[in-house]
Amino acid sequence: MRPRSALAVMAAPVVGAAFFASAAAASVPVDIHVVTNDGAQLANLRQYAPSEAKVRTFAGDDCIDPTPPAKQSSGQTYTQSAPNMLSAVDEASDATPSLQPFRISDADFASFGSLTICGIGAPTPPGFWFLKTNHVANSVGADQTFIHPGDQLTFYRTPSDFTADEELGIDAPSRTTPGTPIAVSVRSFQGDGSAGSGAGAVVSGGDAPATVGAAGNASVTFSTEGLHTIVASKDYNDVPSEALTVCVARDLAGCPPARGLQIVGSHEADAIAGTAGADQIKARGGKDKVSALAGDDRIDVRGGGKDTVNCGGGDDRVKLGKGDKAKKSCEHRSRSAKKGRHKGKHKK
Repeated sequence: MRPRSALAVMAAPVVGAAFFASAAAASVPVDIHVVTNDGAQLANLRQYAPSEAKVRTFAGDDCIDPTPPAKQSSGQTYTQSAPNMLSAVDEASDATPSLQPFRISDADFASFGSLTICGIGAPTPPGFWFLKTNHVANSVGADQTFIHPGDQLTFYRTPSDFTADEELGIDAPSRTTPGTPIAVSVRSFQGDGSAGSGAGAVVSGGDAPATVGAAGNASVTFSTEGLHTIVASKDYNDVPSEALTVCVARDLAGCPPARGLQIVGSHEADAIAGTAGADQIKARGGKDKVSALAGDDRIDVRGGGKDTVNCGGGDDRVKLGKGDKAKKSCEHRSRSAKKGRHKGKHKK
């Protein structure tokens, strides 16, 4: 397919982040999808992006054009004084091993007024990082893309340049019984955010690959019990969908009624909200307040400040540190110290 979307990991003049700071009084929850063109799903999570953060560039040759005499990245630290796309993924990388190492360059900062994302995770295939916000291709760099609660941030490692064709999105039931087909919906998004049916995409993870029809639907069957993962992919340089889990059991009472999320806090004091599904919640620095809602949640608030946890419905398990408090709704509790926990923002 013909490339229609152009990236801007390093584009546009500098927009002063301080201008936005008055509107950024707290951390911002956003959904992050990091995927490579060889299909590696590096992250599908909800991250609380801090109101202010410091990001450090690496010291070395320019990652975009390292041929001699290459421009140099300085190793300097830059303050992000409002929640943005760069600080969100930078924060996620601190707590998510699959996103490490995370490398940022300022070799082109003087020319473009923006930092460059050079690497997320290792190993990754050759190429460049293409960015989208709410399915729309970025027109400025990640550090100039200011974010809002509920935004969807996509980081795609392209095979060749700062372009991509279609971005795929997927939706499916969270549970089914063995041998009972589920209806999977797939959409496609162009660089301007316009949506199509996703026709021609292939959904993998079931008993057999399922091709998406003209209306954007596919039928997927699982013959065995367990937790299965499905993904929609398409042609060269199309952005694969996020990975969705489907619980398969003969007795559906053994499966959560809703799909949970991996939710990661920031180094600041966060007000973390769970979902109706079985969430994996990891609070970090600051004095956090966690409201996990329904689902059989797994919550870790060790380290950082004195946190408060309200587990809500479900059969929940909480790991607490010194000074942390859990409400009566938390059925299973353990308490221990966790060394090396993030108390203030620092970078590699």
